[in-house]
Amino acid sequence: RLVWSSLAASLFIGAAVGAWIGATLTNRKGAASTVIVAALILGVSIPLSGFAYLITSCELFVLSRLVTGVGIGIGTTAQGVFLAEISPVQHRGFISSFGGFGTNIGFILASFLGLPDVLGQATRWHLAYFIAGAPCIFVLFFFILFVHESPVHLVTKGKDERAIAAATAYSNEGSAAARIEEIKHELSSNTSCLTMKQILSDPVSRRVLLLSTTLNATVSFSGQ
Repeated sequence: RLVWSSLAASLFIGAAVGAWIGATLTNRKGAASTVIVAALILGVSIPLSGFAYLITSCELFVLSRLVTGVGIGIGTTAQGVFLAEISPVQHRGFISSFGGFGTNIGFILASFLGLPDVLGQATRWHLAYFIAGAPCIFVLFFFILFVHESPVHLVTKGKDERAIAAATAYSNEGSAAARIEEIKHELSSNTSCLTMKQILSDPVSRRVLLLSTTLNATVSFSGQ
């Protein structure tokens, strides 16, 4: 029982830690770069779970699940920020919602792999981890080769030329300049980045944080 409890808990403990790390990396390196970090972590840690079966190592399996949780936490945080930052204001809510849509598609596919007639058997379950690692490798190379960093992050760092190129890629050449001006206007009205202590001490920010945490915790708890 202790082993199975550890297996289940390690993923979520890692995800909580990863979410905190993801927020820091996103602010410093940008959302796209953070997605690359998450994909790299998951591309290694997920297949390790299957490899643990091959060498009969329960310890490696627990460790790989913990690291996988970190990758999930980082990726979940970064993809939400990335979708919001590359989206025009008028479409931001709609486009950002596709993060949750994609997550549920992933759950469905993973559940399919776990069916007894597919890979949900004592001698084949480890193969699901090797399969699950493949999309992470794809995302890793796709982001490295084809995806621009968020124009919001680039403007924040004073990299205007790269920001224009990114804005052009995510909109079109005619509206890229307008998008950059829109970003600068948004940033000028939010000149400071609040620390966690400042958020908790501010009544409005604290209520928003509490509401967001409660909603996410309720949804996650209901899905167990």
